[in-house]
Amino acid sequence: MTSHRASGLGWALGVGRVGGIVGPTFGAWVISGASPLGATATAFAGTALLGAVVMVFIPRQARSAPEVDVAVDAAPVALSGERAR
Repeated sequence: MTSHRASGLGWALGVGRVGGIVGPTFGAWVISGASPLGATATAFAGTALLGAVVMVFIPRQARSAPEVDVAVDAAPVALSGERAR
């Protein structure tokens, strides 16, 4: 349904905006610390791993048949004096 796609798109845009704010803030916080390179790499790898784990648990649905528009299935209409078939 169109409303489901719109809702999903809205959620995706919202999460993207949050990521756009939190990502650079987290990156600056990790890089500005006095931690060694290994800890910094682990922090960034941990967030990527967390994203991969979340993706595994998102249910995947099979594509359904496309919705049929009512106007397409309607009977033909006679135009300008023609007879409908």
